[in-house]
Amino acid sequence: MGQSPFEQTRGLFLAAPRGTGKSTFLRLDMVPELRDRGAVPILVGLWSDRSRDPTGLIVEGIKDAIRQAEAGAIKAPRQMGVTKFGSGSSSG
Repeated sequence: MGQSPFEQTRGLFLAAPRGTGKSTFLRLDMVPELRDRGAVPILVGLWSDRSRDPTGLIVEGIKDAIRQAEAGAIKAPRQMGVTKFGSGSSSG
């Protein structure tokens, strides 16, 4: 029996002719499933800007994911009613 694609640690390569629904499958099926399993999928369209180096697009996608995670880390305490952040001080 083969390994589940969700258990892969080295990435996933998906190939098919243009217009067959690869991106739709990733956005609507694969990404939500991976998120449900606790992963942080990063979907990058390497053809979104053909004038740019694909490496730059990948780096930008990773940076965006990090920014979103940082924003969520700030938003979560506020949603729980925390209104002030700070560090404690000790008197000596």
